[in-house]
Amino acid sequence: MSPRSVPLPSGALAVYRFERFTLDLAKGCLFLDSDEVKLRPKPLEALRYMVERSGRIVSKDELTSAVWPDSFVSDNSLSQVFLEIRKALQDEDQRIIKTVSRRGYLFNVPVERVLAHPVTTQVAANDKPLPVLSSVKLPTREFKWLAGGAALLAVVIAAVFWVIASRRSSPGAPVSMAVLPFQSLVQSEPDEFLELGMADALITRLSNLRQLIVRPTSAVRIYTDRKRDPVEIGKSLKVAYVVEGSVQQKDNHIRVSIQLIGVPEGRPLWAERYDEPSGDIFAVQDAISTRVASSLALKLTGEEASRLQKKPTSDKQAFQLYLRGRYFWDRRTKEDLSKALAYFNEAIRRDPQFALAYAGAAQCYAPLIYLGVRRRDDAAIDEMRHFVGRALELDPDMADAYVSQASLRLLEWDWTGSEQSFHRAIALNPNDTLAHLWYGFLLDGLGRQEENLAERRKALELDPLSWNANAGVGGALGALGRHDEAIQHLRAAMELNPTFYFTRQNLGKEYLTIGKPDLAVVEFQAAQDLPSLGYAYALCGQKAEAERVLEQMRQNPITNSFDIAVVNVGLGRTAEALDGLEQAYRERVPWLMFIRVDGRLARLRGDPRFEAVATAMKIPKR
Repeated sequence: MSPRSVPLPSGALAVYRFERFTLDLAKGCLFLDSDEVKLRPKPLEALRYMVERSGRIVSKDELTSAVWPDSFVSDNSLSQVFLEIRKALQDEDQRIIKTVSRRGYLFNVPVERVLAHPVTTQVAANDKPLPVLSSVKLPTREFKWLAGGAALLAVVIAAVFWVIASRRSSPGAPVSMAVLPFQSLVQSEPDEFLELGMADALITRLSNLRQLIVRPTSAVRIYTDRKRDPVEIGKSLKVAYVVEGSVQQKDNHIRVSIQLIGVPEGRPLWAERYDEPSGDIFAVQDAISTRVASSLALKLTGEEASRLQKKPTSDKQAFQLYLRGRYFWDRRTKEDLSKALAYFNEAIRRDPQFALAYAGAAQCYAPLIYLGVRRRDDAAIDEMRHFVGRALELDPDMADAYVSQASLRLLEWDWTGSEQSFHRAIALNPNDTLAHLWYGFLLDGLGRQEENLAERRKALELDPLSWNANAGVGGALGALGRHDEAIQHLRAAMELNPTFYFTRQNLGKEYLTIGKPDLAVVEFQAAQDLPSLGYAYALCGQKAEAERVLEQMRQNPITNSFDIAVVNVGLGRTAEALDGLEQAYRERVPWLMFIRVDGRLARLRGDPRFEAVATAMKIPKR
């Protein structure tokens, strides 16, 4: 089933710009500079479909079912259509639209998307800060802080867009921003869940809008210092705007002040104070939905405007539990992932219709399994499948649900299905850092390293200070044989967090590759990567240490056959290593997906038993 086009508001059609071309859907024309380029209706529709899905591969089946839903189209006819399109685009070298062998077509240049009839907004003088608005008055029924938070989100979203719309130099260009953790007004009574939860809720809302590139919660959670400089933080995060606020919860009141800061100007552009008693958790959203719609509707697609006002749950306690789950999920350690899963489950028990909580729970399983906390067994897969299915059933257009589905299919060794789910997630939310990171993980196992590096770089662009994204780029560079670059990048990444296991692990692998196992030992010790540590010890000639590590691994009931095989490779025990790989296949150990690219297994390649396992995994040779 092909993904549907994102609807635009009534009366508005998109204009797409790329290179020197403009595709104007309102006029149904393609222009080169100011000159019209003739295209027949079907090639024009095919071009539109490709442009709207720039950056991802579109299969022939998807394209034909979308553009020719009621007709049979032969491969020759489709080729003729693309010949006509390429002639119009002067793209004989396939620089703009690339044919990807046996997979489809890729629109491979940046696209700028604007509306044909944008609304004119009154522009504030750029040399004057905007006035502080009056406090927001809401219903006085008693409710918890999250009700105030929900109202604040809608108000802030409207105001942020009003300011940005009046100041943008390029109407179609996305705007980058960061939302910092809110700060408690009572220093002696900090509430970390409240402070980060307020920011996380706003980030989640804004991230659904294609006109914004919002740094994820993982990028801002470290900025809790009361003496922080939002302008310097904005520069570090490479954003144009920063939202920061303070919050205090006392009795049944919530007090919030918030401001939008322009990073280049270094001063507040908009500010608001909020001081109200609380009422029903999301009732305030209905009260201000008209204001939000009037501020945003003609700047957003119909789907975005709808999702912006959608209530994730009507149960305020379920939402608080969900935010706690997100808090621990973003920390991404073994212990915190287990806590996150528990909170998501509790949120689901409070509200069985809470789609975000199901998606959050599903996303806990893959890292728990890959980190060795949970076995990849039928029980784990069944639980994960349940969460994914419910998330998609409740909200079939949620990017988080498709990221969860992609990770499930990855664990099921359904490479094609996993890739389709990643494509869908990225189509729904191109700025989802996790989707790009985990898609790169799949591409790495399939040996498509150029694409892997592109996805990792995209994640790093979205979250420049991410430990995970930085480590991923270093690993992708190494997989392409660019070892000097990889080592330099990973050493720089260690400055962000010298203890992050993924960075140290990838650096150790680089040292192994360039023949420095003694340096690799240091990195694997820091990463607590026992299989790689035992393997490196063996290469250093320290067989007693390697045997000690191997015995330690065997004492752990979670240790899998693949990890045992890795150490046996280092010790030169080829038969035992191959036995381990065959057992890992029967156990469906997730790490086996890297069988064709894992440098630790290089000496086994070509052995008939090794090739039999790799072939059974349906991972192509590269």
